[in-house]
Amino acid sequence: MSETHARSRTARRLLSTRRLVTRIALACVVGFCGSISAQNGTVVFTTPICGNGSQSAGADLAFDTPTNTVWVLDQATGEICQYPLAAIPPGLIFTVSVNHPFGPQGGIGAGFLPLCTGFTYDPTAQNFFILALTTTGYMIATIDSSEVAVAPLVAPSLLANSSLSGLARDSVTGNIWTRDTENHVALELNPTTGAIDSEVNLPGEAFSSGVGLAFTNASGVRALEFTRGTVLTGQPTKLVRIDAVTGQELCVDVDLRQVPDPVLGVVRSPTGTSIFATTATDLYQIDATQGPLTAPRQLECFQHGERLRHSLLAELR
Repeated sequence: MSETHARSRTARRLLSTRRLVTRIALACVVGFCGSISAQNGTVVFTTPICGNGSQSAGADLAFDTPTNTVWVLDQATGEICQYPLAAIPPGLIFTVSVNHPFGPQGGIGAGFLPLCTGFTYDPTAQNFFILALTTTGYMIATIDSSEVAVAPLVAPSLLANSSLSGLARDSVTGNIWTRDTENHVALELNPTTGAIDSEVNLPGEAFSSGVGLAFTNASGVRALEFTRGTVLTGQPTKLVRIDAVTGQELCVDVDLRQVPDPVLGVVRSPTGTSIFATTATDLYQIDATQGPLTAPRQLECFQHGERLRHSLLAELR
C-alpha cells in the first residue's frame, strides 16, 4: 500500500470517527431536553363524559387509588362522575355520580357562574375538593362521597389578576395545588385556610395554552405536571413535568396531539403508565410510557481540540 493511500484511509477513518463523536455529543445534549420518549400519546380508550347539561364539560378529574376509580368533575351540572377502571376493557364506563354544592348551573354562554374549574381527591379521608369561580370570587368546597360538606367553604389566597384552574393533591404535604394561568405559576394551598404555602413558575411561553394540572411523587421527587401548548397550536400539545420545589423541567412529557379537542383536566395513574384527560365532551386514557435512554459510556473530555485529534489518531493506529 502506498504512503499516500495509507494517509487517505487514515483521514477517512478519522473523519468517520469525528462524525461518530459529533453524533454522540448531540445525543447527549438532546437526552437532557425532555423530548426523548417512547411513542407515547396513543389514545387507549375514550368515552363521553356523563354530564348532559347545556354547559357541561369535563373540567377536571382525580384518581381514587383504593378503588381504582377515575372521578370526573362536570363544570356545570353539579355532578362528580365515577368511572371504575375494572371496566377496562372494553372501555371506561360511567357508573354513579355525586352531587357537589356548586351545581347544577344554567344560563347561556361562557360567563355563567358558578363555574367549576378544579377538582381533586384525598383517598385517605375519602374527601373531594372542588374549586369554583362564584359571584363572590374563587371558593373551595370539601365534601365526602355522601355529598356532605366536611369543612366550610374556603377562599384561596390569590395573586393579582388570578385565573385559577385545576386542583391536584400533594400526597407528601397534604396540601393542594392549583394553576394560575394569568400569572403563569402553580400555587400550593393549605386546604383548610386557603393560604399560599409556596409557588413555582411554570416554564414555557407566557401566553401558552393549557389549564390542566396534576401532582405525582416520582421516586421521592415532588413533581407537578401541566398541559402546555403555544399560541400557534391554540390548544395543549403535551403534558410537561417539573420539580414542585425548584421548578426545574424534568425529562418527562406526554404527547397530547392525538386528542382532537383541547385537554382541560389531567391526572396520572398510580402506575405512571397512563394519564387520564378530559375535554369538553370526552374522557380519555392516554399511553404515558417513557422510552429508556441509555447513557453513552467511556466518554472523555479534552480542553483543546488538538489533544482530541491526537487521541483519535492513536486509537486508529
